[in-house]
Amino acid sequence: MSGYEYGNARLRAMKSRLLSEADYRALARSESLDDLIGALTRTAYRRAVEAALVRVGEAEAISYALSQDLIATARRIRAFYEPPAQHMLAIILRSYDMHNLKTILRGVERGATPDEVRALLLPIGDLTEAVLDDLVQMPSLRAAIDRIATLRLPQAAALTAARAGRAAATLADVELALERWYFGTAMQQAQTGRGEAAALREALAVDADLTNLLTVLRLVHAPGERAALQRRIEPGGWRALFVGPGRLPFALLESAAQESTLAGVADALRQSVYAAPLRAGVEAARRSGRLSDVERSLKRWRLRWRAGLIARDPLGTGVQLGYLALKVNEIGNLRWIARGVRASLAADAILAEVEWVA
Repeated sequence: MSGYEYGNARLRAMKSRLLSEADYRALARSESLDDLIGALTRTAYRRAVEAALVRVGEAEAISYALSQDLIATARRIRAFYEPPAQHMLAIILRSYDMHNLKTILRGVERGATPDEVRALLLPIGDLTEAVLDDLVQMPSLRAAIDRIATLRLPQAAALTAARAGRAAATLADVELALERWYFGTAMQQAQTGRGEAAALREALAVDADLTNLLTVLRLVHAPGERAALQRRIEPGGWRALFVGPGRLPFALLESAAQESTLAGVADALRQSVYAAPLRAGVEAARRSGRLSDVERSLKRWRLRWRAGLIARDPLGTGVQLGYLALKVNEIGNLRWIARGVRASLAADAILAEVEWVA
């Protein structure tokens, strides 16, 4: 027995209750937010929506309900597992600590109110609601980093080192330090898992690759910013901006970052596993002029890759990774549908942006 059998069986049962294509079509046909809320109360989101209506107004109810549903789902999943499977799940959920810390640091940097930042947080990882609530009240980026150090959070050393390494460390410097900390510690800890954690190690490598690929694509898409950045990056070239390593060698990524076009990047990566989504994304970006089309294509590939882990790794971390990817995608779809209904978009226009995996 690997320790994953019970929990993975529960997750496969929960996967069967995710929304279907027919569900999305019905939701997209809602004529108003009121109709959409009513439709959601006929799905697995009923309790979350009803609870949200008691706490917040109708306009905020869907967003609040979706966040609370994801938090409750993650906490429920934790209870399905015991060590060491529970430890591997904790590594997966720690990505939400990165989301929360980045959200807080961005918020304090731009002067957002604590309530504005708090509404975007998802206390799913290791950082508690009390810690996050403390941090959202910091008046500046420097104060937030100092508070993280005072609280002796695991990320403190990486953040203080990033600040000490530059006379005027930017928010981008701090976020890069956080990402490097996350991938470095997660990959190290995932090595302690046995064969059941192989999917987790592979998923971390894929996420590092995609993070680095998006960095390369942004550099090539904005040559002016690339030139300005090149004057201030650390010795060692573009690899100073990369995390991981993942599957893609840093030397290959550095070479791709020297290309003059997005098509050149896709050609440089033509032998990689990401070749097809890169080509598709670059072609979409050529028509639209939007770099976000490449990012979307890569994220679509990642979603399908993770979803496939459920069948490929039935007795390991693959089921955890696959289910959570599908659940997060579902919530993203519902947020988009709510925005589309609020903007009175046609159902077909809404559905065109919905990502769905059979």
